[in-house]
Amino acid sequence: MLLIRKRLIISIMLIAIFLITSFAFVSAADKTIKWTCSSGWTPSDPHHLVALEWAKRVERLSGGRMEIECYSVGELVPAFEVRQATASGSIDCAHAWSGFYMGEDMANLLLASTPAFLDNAGYLAWLVGAGGMDFWQKIVGDDLVAFCAGLIPPELGVYTHKELNELSDFEGLKLRGPLHMVDVFEGFGGSGVFIPPGEIVSSFQRKVIDAAEYSNPTSDVAIGIHEVAPYQYLPGIQQQGHTIELIINKDKWNELSPDLQEIVKVACEAQVFADYPRWYYQDTQNIKKIEEETDVRKLSPEIQNAMVNAYIENFEKYAKESEMFAEMWDSMKKFMVDWHRYSDYHDVEWEDKDMWLQEWENE
Repeated sequence: MLLIRKRLIISIMLIAIFLITSFAFVSAADKTIKWTCSSGWTPSDPHHLVALEWAKRVERLSGGRMEIECYSVGELVPAFEVRQATASGSIDCAHAWSGFYMGEDMANLLLASTPAFLDNAGYLAWLVGAGGMDFWQKIVGDDLVAFCAGLIPPELGVYTHKELNELSDFEGLKLRGPLHMVDVFEGFGGSGVFIPPGEIVSSFQRKVIDAAEYSNPTSDVAIGIHEVAPYQYLPGIQQQGHTIELIINKDKWNELSPDLQEIVKVACEAQVFADYPRWYYQDTQNIKKIEEETDVRKLSPEIQNAMVNAYIENFEKYAKESEMFAEMWDSMKKFMVDWHRYSDYHDVEWEDKDMWLQEWENE
């Protein structure tokens, strides 16, 4: 009888140990993974809203197994320090723009945007189809995992205090814009400075700058620059194709199960279908608000051609200064030969377009 009791006690203990251990394993498996993310944008900026939507999409697709707290620029990290903070583990990931790091290596520019020799369709074809994405991981380094987190619609051109009718009108202009655009302005006799988005309007009002570029219509309306600028000149030669960058701390990435890794990746890819076209539609409405406040004009064909050629000349210069830029630029040039030869077949000579648009507008 004593032996039976001992065996019963031992059995009960073993069952209890099994249940406790199983519960511990289940609890560990069900534990919610929480990440901290810094965006490169202010709270009301549409770029930041895209970051928030990406975080929500990850949570939905994971069934709540992942939660990402997304902070706007400066709350945790300045915009130009997000890569360093993510690599060190100060934050788990960042949703920003490769162009913030052009000052370190201009090769970052080729992942951030493309001037007008490619539109977003061509740019995406180079990134995804022609191998452009392969360079992204090389640039960010071994401590980070990088993804293209979506597309941004084509940018507007430049807001100015004066008319830009010919190239000589650029002489003496002080521009707020990204480094590559400043280089073009300097070639035309101007100068430049990069001012954070939150300071653009006040700097323009006080004429600290004579001209300014920010982003697409929806983003420009969000900061209110159209309310203080006499002129807006289109097209945005500087950035017709435009990406968003997601970077993740390598250790945090490796801790994810394969299915969660795929969810994070798919949430980035979904932005191209879900957020980009919605953003583009908003631009078609917000350009009307800009037209109400600002004299919107097209740059002359001569200025447009000169600007595109200036970008090409500067890219050749950057290629001599950066081996990575040279490798990427060579890849893009080869792709553009095929892209333009093919895409030109699709150009439609719709002579009556203005007539039909006018008729539909008046219906």
